[in-house]
Amino acid sequence: MWRLKVSEGGGPWLRSVNNFLGRAVWEFDPDYGTPEERAEVERVRREFTDRRFEKKESQDLLMRMQHSALQAHDGHWAGDFSGILFIMPILIFALHVTGSLNTVLSTEHRHEICRYIYNHQM
Repeated sequence: MWRLKVSEGGGPWLRSVNNFLGRAVWEFDPDYGTPEERAEVERVRREFTDRRFEKKESQDLLMRMQHSALQAHDGHWAGDFSGILFIMPILIFALHVTGSLNTVLSTEHRHEICRYIYNHQM
């Protein structure tokens, strides 16, 4: 499952003058949560894909589950960049040209990108 890491460092090459305040990174951990929680997330993911043209986003259980977990331990509400479909092709192209696609994006990240694009096709 995915979990949100907030205000944490990112290795020896990443530095911060404000102790990484406001930095939010999604990290994939296949063993995070109980088996029941992981099964529930997979079930609502399938339902979202099947009903994505029938229901409004605010009615969707998966969106409500994610939103209920977004408040970070430091009190801020971690958000998303809704312009991702605009920037995604540029990012993928740049990573491909530089040969760093598989270095920067894990298998899980690539899987979620494909799921995101599929679910937002009209």
